This record gives sequence, C-alpha cells and structure tokens, in this order.
Amino acid sequence: MRWQHPEMGLVSPAKFIPIAEETGMIVIIGWQVINKVIKQLNEWTANGYCLGKLSINLSVKQIQQDDFIDKILASLQTYQYNPEHIQFEVTESYIMTDPEQAIKTLQQLKDLKFTISIDDFGTGYSSLSYLKRLPVDELKIDQSFVRDVPGDEEDEAIVRSVISLAKSLNLHVIAEGVETKEQQKFLLAEHCENLQGYLFQRPADVAQITELLEKKIK
Repeated sequence: MRWQHPEMGLVSPAKFIPIAEETGMIVIIGWQVINKVIKQLNEWTANGYCLGKLSINLSVKQIQQDDFIDKILASLQTYQYNPEHIQFEVTESYIMTDPEQAIKTLQQLKDLKFTISIDDFGTGYSSLSYLKRLPVDELKIDQSFVRDVPGDEEDEAIVRSVISLAKSLNLHVIAEGVETKEQQKFLLAEHCENLQGYLFQRPADVAQITELLEKKIK
C-alpha cells in the first residue's frame, strides 16, 4: 500500500502507517484494503489468472475490534470469494498482547479456511509454549535479520534457528527483505526456499501486476 500525495508523490507506508495506527484510522484503512484486494482478486480470477494465495496484513487495532469476525463473514457473503486464496498476516507483537484472545480469533479465521502467517517473526518475543498452540501456517523471518546475512554471525544463527523451528513445527517459512543474490544464496543453502523482497519484484500497481500475470500465462 502506498499513498499517492499531490505534492510529495508516492509516500511509503513506513511514513504514514504509524500515524494511522496511533490515530485509529488504520481500522478504516484496513477494511478498505481488504475490500479492494478481494474485488481485485475476483477480477483476476474471472480473467483466468491463477495467483495462488494473496496475503493481506492485519493491523493490531483492526483484528482487536469486537466485530472483526462478523465483518469477515460479511465480506465472504458480499464478494463470494474463496477464503483458501487469502492469507492473513499478523504481527508477532499482536499475538503477545493477548495470546489467549489471539489464539481464539486466529482459530476462527482458520475455521473459515483462511491461512495465517506470523509477520516479522523474531521481533515480538513470543513464547514457544504459545507458538505451538497458535493455529498458524507460516513464519516470516523479519527483514532485520536478513539484512546482514551472510556475514553477521548472530543474524545467521537467528535465521537458521527460525528455519529449523518452523520446519520442526511443520510450518512454512519465508524470508522477508531479500535484496541481494548473496542473501538468496545463503537462504537457499539453509533450506529456506520461499523468499520475498526487492531482488525479485519491487512494489507494483494493479496494471503492472496484471501485466506480469499476463506474461506468466503466456
């Protein structure tokens, strides 16, 4: 998500999302994003494009709303999409604010056939006793640990540990923030086959992504 500002141009979410979180506007923005993504998913699907799964980030404030699940159910009824095509990403810090409630809410999403990913894993101090109970499908290694590999022994050890932990729990694992061939080579050697970052694709708008999908099916 980017903000197209009339004077500043394209503004990074790193600049405006924290303000939206602080003011509570993130809840409104979050639902706008979900609705727009689902509409676009339906359009791509109707045009024969196969995307696999589309990931949507959920904010802490949004998922903590009392009517969160009710609104998800309403979106399913309104847009008639397949929840198995959607993956929700939640931060580790959200889970640790109220682990029992997080387990309950995430299980409700799982029961609706959505998949769940823990974003920024390794930064939220989660307890392993909770991790094994969480109804999640994937761990995402935070980019702060990927940035200095290979070369930083501590970050290398953390990355190896998260990969090992995920595999031992039968979870998918994906590394965020991959920007160099050296990082890619290191991660693949450590058996982390799912990578995300500017090395592969920079943020793109709908037209650019549609063009990429068109090339894929040709």
